[in-house]
Amino acid sequence: MDEALPYLLRGMRAVTTESSVLVSSSKYLNHPRLRDWVASCTLRRSGHDRPATADTHELNLILREIQDYDRIDELFERERATNPVLDAWLGERFISTFRAADLGATRPTRWAAPSCARSCRRATASTSCRLPQRCPPATCSSS
Repeated sequence: MDEALPYLLRGMRAVTTESSVLVSSSKYLNHPRLRDWVASCTLRRSGHDRPATADTHELNLILREIQDYDRIDELFERERATNPVLDAWLGERFISTFRAADLGATRPTRWAAPSCARSCRRATASTSCRLPQRCPPATCSSS
């Protein structure tokens, strides 16, 4: 191994293709709508005609098409079988009960600007955000 090569660059290898389009082994990178979303979201100018929140909604719809929820559930169940801390945490089914008033006491930190707390407070107040303490029994089956 070349010791002069920086550690994080070791192990890289060139991959070639005969294709004239982007090709990847990732189902995410091969998905045309997701590729278009990434390009549009990251390369567009900021404007009043399309708020950034619209990008998030569109991304969620695209990811629903791609994600394999059965596989994700299988991986969680496998990990829960070997990780009692995770199993207990997920089994608790905790749901936060914060309200808009709870956000009024937030103070700016070096990570969160005052405008962040104001934005959260405004968003929860405008939507009357209220979460139940526990899931209703009909929606919290143990399966």
